[in-house]
Amino acid sequence: MRIRSLYIFIFFSIFFALNIFSQDRIEVLDQKLKELSKTVPQLKEKVEFSLNGSSIQELLTGIATLHNLNVTVDPSVTGKIYNNFTNVPVSEVFIFLCKQYNLDIVFTGSIMYFTPVPQAPVEPKKVLAKQLQISYDVAKSQISFDLQNDSLLLVCKEITRKTGKNIILSPELTGKTVNSFIQDLPLETALENLAFANTLAVFTIDGGKTYMIEKADKPADKSNSPKQGNGANNQPGQTSGLTVKSDAPDKVSLNVVNTPIADVLASVTSKMNKSYFLFSELKGNISL
Repeated sequence: MRIRSLYIFIFFSIFFALNIFSQDRIEVLDQKLKELSKTVPQLKEKVEFSLNGSSIQELLTGIATLHNLNVTVDPSVTGKIYNNFTNVPVSEVFIFLCKQYNLDIVFTGSIMYFTPVPQAPVEPKKVLAKQLQISYDVAKSQISFDLQNDSLLLVCKEITRKTGKNIILSPELTGKTVNSFIQDLPLETALENLAFANTLAVFTIDGGKTYMIEKADKPADKSNSPKQGNGANNQPGQTSGLTVKSDAPDKVSLNVVNTPIADVLASVTSKMNKSYFLFSELKGNISL
């Protein structure tokens, strides 16, 4: 109730301030025209017009011509006028037009320049960033979120900030929005549910330290997906034409006969328990 009263007070304050400004402006113009009429008596001459849709430009130009006045009208002055003027001084017609059509007069000696009153610049509305509903219980290592058409990019940034776990997005997902409601789940489970609900797929890389999110409808190409030690469909040494042996943690022995390069890489990294990610498809076969 207090907030509503404050808005009403601000509205009426602005309304009255604008009215006072307009009245002051008209009073100043009236005073200046009275002063000018002492040296330009044509301003006291009477006019008679019956106007039905004539432009303000035409009216001011016509008055200036008939009464031998120095009048210039800014090209931006627009508007049609529908009035009858009978036995009215020129100065009063000018005041009427300025008040009715929000015009101003710039005086330079006997020259009167009619121009629209400058409008105060309108400040652009500030768009407040939507507060993401994401919370993380550090003690329990559980996350909760309520997402409704939220930016996936911003969601991942906020989850990373709260959990300390890095999340990498596939480039085509930068502008994607997501919806999901999760309550008190481990991060990995929560991300899997988020991915499932939004036609996405989530993988872990770097030994589970980093998560990778991509479209779930991508072609099943294991050479382009993060691997966690089982990147090939067959176990190492069982792929036809490929044998991989490891006698030391950092050494392998290969026997390769006309085998896809992608299968060789997957088998070697699986044998050595290493992770990798490819940015383009490996094509072709190899023999070693």
